[in-house]
Amino acid sequence: MKNKKNKLKTKKALVKRFKITGSGRILHKQTNTGCGHLRRKKSKATKRRQKLYVEIPKYAYKNLVNILPK
Repeated sequence: MKNKKNKLKTKKALVKRFKITGSGRILHKQTNTGCGHLRRKKSKATKRRQKLYVEIPKYAYKNLVNILPK
């Protein structure tokens, strides 16, 4: 009998924080942008930029690819 590899479970907390595009890139929302704190004082452009997703750096792919769903 052959040994089967166990399936990896998806980390649900990471699914909520990351997006996987059709081409396989992993995106996340920017951190430390002051998204909710004192928003009244910030310009529209700043608030609009806080909603954008950015691609994670290449060195982080190795850790996330096994945890996130395909």
